[in-house]
Amino acid sequence: MKQPNNFIESVFNYVGYIKAEWDKRTATRYHEDEAIAALLKAGKRYYKDPTSAYEEHVWTYACVWAIANAAAMLPPKMFDLDEEGNQVEVKNHWLLDLLKYPNNQYTGYDLSEGTFSFLELVGDGYWEIVRNKATERPVALYLMRSDRVRVVGDAKEMVKGYIYTPNSKSFSLAPEDVIHFRNFSPKSEINGQGSIKAATTSLEVEYLATEYFKDFFRRGGIPSFVLEMPHRMSDPSYDRLKGALSKKQGIGKQRGELILEEGAKYVQTQTTPKESGEDIATVRSRSSIAAATGVPPIKIQSLEGTAYANARFQDISFWRNTMEPRLKKFYAKITLDCLRKNGDTAWLVPDMARVLMNIDEFKNEVTAYNGMVDRGIISRNEVRQKLDFGTVPGGDVLTVAPNLVPLSDLVKEEELEEEEEG
Repeated sequence: MKQPNNFIESVFNYVGYIKAEWDKRTATRYHEDEAIAALLKAGKRYYKDPTSAYEEHVWTYACVWAIANAAAMLPPKMFDLDEEGNQVEVKNHWLLDLLKYPNNQYTGYDLSEGTFSFLELVGDGYWEIVRNKATERPVALYLMRSDRVRVVGDAKEMVKGYIYTPNSKSFSLAPEDVIHFRNFSPKSEINGQGSIKAATTSLEVEYLATEYFKDFFRRGGIPSFVLEMPHRMSDPSYDRLKGALSKKQGIGKQRGELILEEGAKYVQTQTTPKESGEDIATVRSRSSIAAATGVPPIKIQSLEGTAYANARFQDISFWRNTMEPRLKKFYAKITLDCLRKNGDTAWLVPDMARVLMNIDEFKNEVTAYNGMVDRGIISRNEVRQKLDFGTVPGGDVLTVAPNLVPLSDLVKEEELEEEEEG
């Protein structure tokens, strides 16, 4: 029998794509064209949907968990404009309280964690809004399972409503009673695409590799093989061989040498997991999912060859390039649906300074801003707005060191000195 020459062939051999036909204890060769045809016919048989991958696949769970919990641990800050047009932080507001305790069943941490998990897995997150009948103000927020929500499209308004089926019964929700968070999708205007979808092929390959790996050990860690015979084996020899094999193959069975009779020759037909590159499939799957979600190795406990400086860089990159864009989009959507549509001029932003304050890059950024403020290049309020700190009265005036004197005053002093000298 022809031996599989690579990992893919070995996997497909296990799942039944490559068939070895037996004729009276004599092995015949399989045909590669039959294997390819069977593979094409099978299609996506072993594709695992994203929510199942979260339950069963360690790297999917690790990446989604890293993003969801990073988002949940970072509360928002709220700003508004005062009567003079200055940006000021709002400490007390009904929406801040609601986001902290959205309902009587779970906390704001749970709400954010679930929302970001669904966004990474399926590309959509849904909140049901419960409103005060008198004021129409939201008084409770509930997370809905994204895989059980169907968006009803409309030719004019794009979204006509939502149908939610949490159990055997379905109920409809108006567009204004749902906050729909979604990632961009090139194939839909009303639904998003989960980050995990980009790693579908890697998930499928590793799933097949894992099944192949498990089956190898179910058979006692012995590769599949055939016995080549110079002639037809006698019935007594065949019975002895069959009995010996039944005692040696399988988990918990005794090991030992196999005595071959009548010139039988052992021919291995399956590569071992190490020979087939099963570990390579795992590494590629991990790298693909981490790349698709934007989670660096340090965040999923992949520490091979990671120096301290590299770990710090990965941490900075995670917050700057992965979390900050997601969080800004998330809070912008809440601002739109809960504040702007109700006539409130306030807005929400993620409190990035909370996590960046102790990061070296952030410290260097602040030092650079201080230098520009001291030289009169930018104002203090311009810096505060970049850092989401809110503006302060008098902060729009350009100043120079050492005493933060208004630049205009220095110009006047120079003009007076020139006049006196003249």
